[in-house]
Amino acid sequence: MSTVVNSEREDRQQPTGIAMPGAWLLGQRDPSRPAIVMEGETTTFGELVSKANQLSNKFADLGLTRGDVVAGLLLNGTEFYEITLACTQSGLYFVPINTHLAGPEVEYIVRDCDASVLIVHAELADKVVGRIEDAVPHRVVIGSAPADWSSYEAFTLFADETPATRSLGSAMMYTSGTTGRPKGVRRPMIDATPESPLQATGPFFGNVGIPHGPGRHLVCSPVYHAAPGGVSLSLLHAGHTLYVLPGFDAETVLRTISDKAITSSHMVPTHFQRLLDLPAGVRDSCDISSVDVLFHAGAPCPPATKRAMIDWFGPVLVEYLGSTEGLVCVCSTAEWLEHPGTVGRPDPSAVMLRGLDGEQAPPGEEGTIYFKTSPFEYLGDPEKTAAAQWGEFTTSGDVGRFDDDGYLYILDRRVDLILTGGVNVYPAEVEGALLEHPALPMSESSASPTPSGANELWRSSNWRPDSSATATKTFAQSWTSTYVSRSPASSDRANTSSPRTFRDRRQARCRARSCENSPTVSRTDICCRCPCRFRSGERSTLPQQHRCPASTSRRRPSTVSAPNSLR
Repeated sequence: MSTVVNSEREDRQQPTGIAMPGAWLLGQRDPSRPAIVMEGETTTFGELVSKANQLSNKFADLGLTRGDVVAGLLLNGTEFYEITLACTQSGLYFVPINTHLAGPEVEYIVRDCDASVLIVHAELADKVVGRIEDAVPHRVVIGSAPADWSSYEAFTLFADETPATRSLGSAMMYTSGTTGRPKGVRRPMIDATPESPLQATGPFFGNVGIPHGPGRHLVCSPVYHAAPGGVSLSLLHAGHTLYVLPGFDAETVLRTISDKAITSSHMVPTHFQRLLDLPAGVRDSCDISSVDVLFHAGAPCPPATKRAMIDWFGPVLVEYLGSTEGLVCVCSTAEWLEHPGTVGRPDPSAVMLRGLDGEQAPPGEEGTIYFKTSPFEYLGDPEKTAAAQWGEFTTSGDVGRFDDDGYLYILDRRVDLILTGGVNVYPAEVEGALLEHPALPMSESSASPTPSGANELWRSSNWRPDSSATATKTFAQSWTSTYVSRSPASSDRANTSSPRTFRDRRQARCRARSCENSPTVSRTDICCRCPCRFRSGERSTLPQQHRCPASTSRRRPSTVSAPNSLR
């Protein structure tokens, strides 16, 4: 099959809004419509809502009341949507937990949110079994259940009638916010129907290019995350069919888009790069012309990567800046092409930048991004809640600048700022520049303090097999040296020649007390194969003789700040 690309299309007419009937109503009126497709199995809206009703009625039978908490440690799958729909119509908070966290971190969240019910997939049960039984009265496993735990199948054997009393519930996502241990972002419960928030969502999707009528949304990111989970749930309420993948595999994603005529998806810049890195033969064999909107967020997107995606997919990329705390702005492809690098033009009455002097930053100057959002609190932490607020504005710690036309450009997180010789360097800037080099498909930057108080700038790069390592290093060093040349202190320079490798630096950040744990971990952990984790905002010093299980040599002491990837 020849490639069909979107780049030849003109920007589509954007409708003013799409219908948002809600999954519950669709389950009654159109029960045979496909709601979720995963690994070849289809769940209809009727089946989905039936299970959600069973859960709601079970929660009521257990005595859960408005404002109680249900937590879930869940892989991508139908159960996430069943539980979310149940909590949303039962006046309950639902706490999705990051499946890549280690056992102690999961335990912390479960206890901190005071969950009345915890539902986990069997593959993840070892993170919680034996840790939280004294804290959670009702414990459920999807799959084989251990002693003193209920199976999901037995737990949901309950009446599937529409609950007698329905009230709006809410997600309570855990985030580190600006710094520190994760805290739940809890918004007050309001007296409303479960369908009431949908009225505002329809116009948003219409404005960004989601057309009227049935659609097919590809879920290829973890649903525990607020962005992919929230976007997919909203489109489910619009009647779209969700094609859910267990994780992101670039070729599988591309072939699913082609074979299932996917109309929308949500990705992050790393996903874009992996798609672009596919062999030409794979890319040329897939038809991506069905895509109407490709949402992306989660990290600054290198301009070279975004241009390549626009050339391939066409004017369908919709970028937005937001966090668990709230949405800042949205940027269409057309706006980005006119203002490369922007994340959009927010309402100036709703978004402001605060400089280091505490005053509003003028155009052209960097500042912490503050925005208006609905009221919330960091659960159990009034000091952290107050620290994130500036009058009626809130921040999640991002730093940016406005241009003269009011377009916002994201720099990075304030906590990731690298100070070297009096110069501010943001890792996202370094990574974006390195990705301009055709031999560097992936890059990551971070820093560690030096005895003089400055920071060493570290950059790691995965070179393509056919590239010249010497040429690549020369390119990276020449770009990094631009920061040295503008530095008032030549002795505090970016260190690009240290013999320590990227793996050495990652292993040096491990906490000694965690290194005896299981050697199998997610790639989001600090060590490549060691489960030691490093929370944002904390510092840790590695003992001289500490040896990481995944390491083959001793590491020198190092005190570092958390990298951007663990925010």
